[in-house]
Amino acid sequence: MSKSSLRKFFVLLIILMFVILPSFSSLTLSDVKAVRDFPPASLKLQLTSPINKTYNQNSILINFSFQKEPDDWNHYLIEYVIEGEKTDYTGTFVWMQQLTGISQKNFSKTITGIPDGTYLLTLSARWMGTLIWYHADKKTVTFTIDTKISTPSPTPTPTISSTPHNQQALSTEAILGIVIIVAVLAVGLGLLFYLIKRK
Repeated sequence: MSKSSLRKFFVLLIILMFVILPSFSSLTLSDVKAVRDFPPASLKLQLTSPINKTYNQNSILINFSFQKEPDDWNHYLIEYVIEGEKTDYTGTFVWMQQLTGISQKNFSKTITGIPDGTYLLTLSARWMGTLIWYHADKKTVTFTIDTKISTPSPTPTPTISSTPHNQQALSTEAILGIVIIVAVLAVGLGLLFYLIKRK
């Protein structure tokens, strides 16, 4: 390659650098600005079931709700993981769903066939940023499954049959009245017999 050709190549390379670099830098700045202007995640989870206790059945109800700002248009992934000594369970409630305009929603799901043991439930909500997942909120709870524990039968409430006060007074008055009537009759009959014998 001659010197003149080499000079032309370098001049052309410099021109290309001055043309391409500004557009590349403006593209990079716009991408950074777009990431910076991405709406913040506002979704918050509220887990109501299960709670930290021992359950005596092999099923568990996952019940939760979320709240967020109505103008939060992020794409969310809400999933659960149940980790135990013998087995693990995973599942998804919302997959890449854009919940625009929704400020709150409830979800519930029953997981059956869980063996006895202690488990850690992790409920997490993530949102998709620029090619990266970001955590919005996460809730954890530890619970135990023990089917050998029998359900305690409710203690029977003793029923006390009590007679009302006015009914007791009524019974006493009735008995007293009968006694008086019998006494009067006895005295009357005694006087009658006495008078008959005297004649």
